[in-house]
Amino acid sequence: MGDFLGKVGFGKSCTEYVFINQELQKFAFEQDNCYFVTATGLTSNPDGIHIDAISQRKFGLRYFEAFHKKKHIMEALANESELIIPSNSKTYTKTEKIYINSMDLALGKISYDEFESKLIKLNDN
Repeated sequence: MGDFLGKVGFGKSCTEYVFINQELQKFAFEQDNCYFVTATGLTSNPDGIHIDAISQRKFGLRYFEAFHKKKHIMEALANESELIIPSNSKTYTKTEKIYINSMDLALGKISYDEFESKLIKLNDN
């Protein structure tokens, strides 16, 4: 569980994550073919409880490393930020653009008129 828990948003009350991570780690160390993968350093969505898209990619790389090398991953991979750059700089799909605009509207970053204008423009393309 991410170390961003217990700080903001819906995750503010999730203060047990340290204990839960300890128990998950203990379990993984006791089982064959079971590996613990740290979430240390990952970041959350604005809700404060779910990991954001970039962190999901980093977490996926860590899981791949764990199962490919059959070992626990106790810290961030040295090259994970470089490995996700191509994914992070991709062109967004229409659906992704609608979602991003919806989030901007919900977070007050754009007005409803701006939101509507952007949707019309997306639908015209």
